[in-house]
Amino acid sequence: EFFTRDTDGDGRIDLYGCVAQMKRHDAMTCESMNYWYAFGGRIFDDAMNVALDSLESVEGLRFYISLKEFMPPGVTTYTWDEAAIALAQGLAVMGPQWNEFAPVMDDPAKSKVVGKIGYAITPRKISHTPMGGGAGAAISRFSKNKEAAWLFVQWATSKEIQKRIALKGCPTPVRLSVFMDPEVAKEAANSQSPLRQLPAMLKASGIRAWRPRVPEWPEINEIIFTNWSDAIAGTKTPEEAVSVAAKEIRRVMGE
Repeated sequence: EFFTRDTDGDGRIDLYGCVAQMKRHDAMTCESMNYWYAFGGRIFDDAMNVALDSLESVEGLRFYISLKEFMPPGVTTYTWDEAAIALAQGLAVMGPQWNEFAPVMDDPAKSKVVGKIGYAITPRKISHTPMGGGAGAAISRFSKNKEAAWLFVQWATSKEIQKRIALKGCPTPVRLSVFMDPEVAKEAANSQSPLRQLPAMLKASGIRAWRPRVPEWPEINEIIFTNWSDAIAGTKTPEEAVSVAAKEIRRVMGE
């Protein structure tokens, strides 16, 4: 609310306090987990029983929706791409974002906020629970060059190569040892370095929550972002959205 304002006196708001990824899309599920998990909500409990329909999930979803008032008008069409553009163009002050978008913020050809973006783990009400995800390298069973592919994967993910890539400005090492390397750590401590997000990433790596690693995840994901989108649009209350989503996930999981 503090940052949402008319900066040039023309009577129109041109700076928003935050941005989100509120399109009916995978991006919404991923991003919103940072909010309702921070309130204590969960999709499954430790025994993998559906636990989504809790007061904590409802409260977290309601808070997420309440921030829309301080976001750009088109935020319900935003995924990670549009949210990154809003941050890079100085339209929004803050928001959760995947770390691979960090170089965009420091690219003068794409950004108006070069050197002005800082990084931290996501806030909490009950616990800091940044949502984690990632990509991996795999070798197809149909590959005609499995040995060469395996050698390449080993080379590309080695500490030496990962450190070299990091020091060239790529802020996504795949090895913790690279985060802790003295040369990399020194560069990450520079507030103007492209690597300045690494301390927050390292801290997040020990407390993050992962999307449930179950075969049913694609269907669960769609259930969540569909119901959350309905709540954002006002066609369901947060309570209804959470209740319906939990019921549908139980059906998918055969509970």
